[in-house]
This record gives sequence, structure tokens and C-alpha cells, in this order.
Amino acid sequence: MGILFTAHELGDVVAADLLARASAPPPSRGWFRRSAAPVAVSADEIFALQDASPRFADLDKAWHGLAVLLGDDPGPILGGTSVTVDPDARILTAAEVRGAAATLATRPTASLRAGFDPALMAADGVYPAIWDEEDVFDEYLAPNYEALQDFYRTAADHGAAALLSLG
Repeated sequence: MGILFTAHELGDVVAADLLARASAPPPSRGWFRRSAAPVAVSADEIFALQDASPRFADLDKAWHGLAVLLGDDPGPILGGTSVTVDPDARILTAAEVRGAAATLATRPTASLRAGFDPALMAADGVYPAIWDEEDVFDEYLAPNYEALQDFYRTAADHGAAALLSLG
């Protein structure tokens, strides 16, 4: 199956609650503190939020190739604040969503195509190992990138936060 990426629109109030719970210190237990915080945000809660989300982008396995092509700013894919480990779920606040939308708006698909080197991506082990396939940029990366741009533009227009998930 592999590692898949999804981005889901999320209300800013829900995002703030998740961020607060994920950053809470572990509770005291007598004379010692627990070495690991209890799971403040469960995988089931993440899955329920994904199911309830009105809008989402599913990049399938294109996420790593797109993150590499975005170079110094892979935040729309790998950014945010972690709220769970399994799945790897992260939250971007509404302000971060607006920033991601603005960043992606300045990066047309043609600019990513100009930086696309399938041999280098294969040599660097960029996931998934499909870079030798014909038309992989036009038929796989470009449509997924445009879906990501559309997602962030719409989420920013709605003043929404985002829930990003790799898993």
C-alpha cells in the first residue's frame, strides 16, 4: 500500500483544541513524572476528523516527489505541528494555511516541471520508485500538485486550518 498523504480542511477552533492537547505536559504521578505523555489525540479521533472534513486533497504517494520539488519550502506537505505519531498527523493553523496557499500560488506547475529531474529523484531514493516511468510528471505529479494548490486556496478562502496526514 505504501505511505499516502491527505490534507483535510479543519475548523480553526478544532485545530486549536488539538494543538493544545498535543502540547500539554504529561501529568504528574506522585514523586515522578511519566516518561511519555499519554496520547492526548488518538488515531481514532484523527480518522473521525478526516471522515467529517468537508474538503480534502489526497496526494496518494506523490507527496514525497512534490516535497522535493518544492525545495526550501515543503511546508504545505511536511509542515505544521505534530499531534499524533501513528498516523503522522499535523495541524496547520488558519494563518499557516493562508501562508501555504500564498506560497503555492507563486509556484506554478511549470516551475516544478522545470526542476523535475527523474534520474536525480531515482538516485536520491525519492518515494515512490516510479521516476523512470514515462510521463510521470504530467500524469502523476502535476495533477496532484494542482489538487494541493486548489485545496490550500479553498481552505484559505474559508479561513480554515488543515489536518495533514502521512500514513
